[in-house]
Amino acid sequence: MGLLTDYFRAADQDAARALGSREDAGPLTPVPGAGPGTATVDGVEAKGIEPVVVLGSLISAITGEDHDEDPALVWPDEESAAASDGPWVVELPASTRDALASLDDERAPGVAERWATAEELAGATGDDLHPFVTDLTALARRAVAADEQLYCWMSL
Repeated sequence: MGLLTDYFRAADQDAARALGSREDAGPLTPVPGAGPGTATVDGVEAKGIEPVVVLGSLISAITGEDHDEDPALVWPDEESAAASDGPWVVELPASTRDALASLDDERAPGVAERWATAEELAGATGDDLHPFVTDLTALARRAVAADEQLYCWMSL
């Protein structure tokens, strides 16, 4: 059993909570029966890229500094989260969003190579990680442009 993660943008914690608490699946799963023109969630699927250690090592690869800011639990409450296998929704720090958004496309391959050296990504290569880095930085840029935050939905 692995960790499932989706990164997405939302206007605020209430919006993120509503998306993340859907009973049918994560926020990026299409709503059953939704017709054409139905709003979709802007996000990136990221199986296993958890938001503390693994994503933190990406932020360190971008900034060249230790990343020690943890995301804030948005849903469910602390007690329920501790007693379950998910799902959970956390809000990423604005500094994480901003570091991702600041990564220019020319630097992305080198950052992916540095990130691939993280112990938690053993076996991954920069080529493997580059598409995710590109997608996540683009998501962060759209979040900044819309004055939104980044969130992570997780479930075991």
